[in-house]
Amino acid sequence: PAWLASRLEWSLWPRAALDRAFNGSAWQVTEHDDQRDIRYHGRLAASITPQPDPAHPQTLTLDDRQGGYRLTITPLDQEGAP
Repeated sequence: PAWLASRLEWSLWPRAALDRAFNGSAWQVTEHDDQRDIRYHGRLAASITPQPDPAHPQTLTLDDRQGGYRLTITPLDQEGAP
């Protein structure tokens, strides 16, 4: 579904890509204290901890305030992947 794809983008895309995607819209991304926040019309929609770092994949937690759920995203073990 589209909502899941957008949440994964929030969690996995680099900050600059999100800034470009949100440009001119009511969406905004900020990062602070090892956390990424996604806001819609200034209101917190989701938080991702720790801040995503594509160069160093690690387990992330997406706290989706709009959807009312928490999603854990864990990278595959690179050595054990086919």
